[in-house]
Amino acid sequence: SNRRGDVMVLLVAASDRLPEVSMLTELLQKAMLGFRALHLSVNRARNNVILGSSSRKLWGADTIEETLLGLTFEIAPLSFFQVNPDQCERLYECAIRLAALRPEDIVVDAYAGAGTISLCMAGSAQKVIGIEIVPQAVEAARRNAARNGIANAEFHLGAVEDVLPGLVGQGLHPDVVLLDPPRKGVEQPVIDAVLRTRPRRVVYVSCHVPTQARDVKLLAQEGYRAIRAAAVDMFPGTANVETVVLLEPGQTC
Repeated sequence: SNRRGDVMVLLVAASDRLPEVSMLTELLQKAMLGFRALHLSVNRARNNVILGSSSRKLWGADTIEETLLGLTFEIAPLSFFQVNPDQCERLYECAIRLAALRPEDIVVDAYAGAGTISLCMAGSAQKVIGIEIVPQAVEAARRNAARNGIANAEFHLGAVEDVLPGLVGQGLHPDVVLLDPPRKGVEQPVIDAVLRTRPRRVVYVSCHVPTQARDVKLLAQEGYRAIRAAAVDMFPGTANVETVVLLEPGQTC
């Protein structure tokens, strides 16, 4: 849902044949003020991944919209988007403040999702390069860039551990790297690519402190120092906290 009250429901099922869709839609319309869309994602895998690789619309709108830091974003079913927009703005403000962007900076936003923080950073940098593995999210990121009139952001489809080393091999040397991985943390090839380019600042945003601590230690072993850390309470009343760590090159530990 967004702050305006629009609600998109995404069902996850092991079958692509869902009975009584019209009845379910009618019940949701009665029970949920602002109900705008119903989508289905099929996931038959026996693992801890919740969403399937694709989704299809059963009823209503293709997307809903949200505004963050003065920009408008579309939210598609499989486009990762923080569900607490007020605290999301605080989180992005924190990350952008720690990044201390300069007009000439080249920024890499690894694990870019629908491009939200990439586009929020674009106004303070020369160029932002987002990397994201979910096709729907990349498509949404590109549409969000066009929607907000942002021309200095580009988005690459693929796993960060594949795309970032490839870009570095082609000569990319970012000044700032933003890491915002899933709970499993950052893959070793990503760490290696960051260390190869030696950006001025690395800003690591995490929803899972143990893997963040592991990765910060790996960077520290190769000369990056953790300078500052902050926490943003994304879901008050729960244990879920997003943490942001700023790292800068220093002496090898």
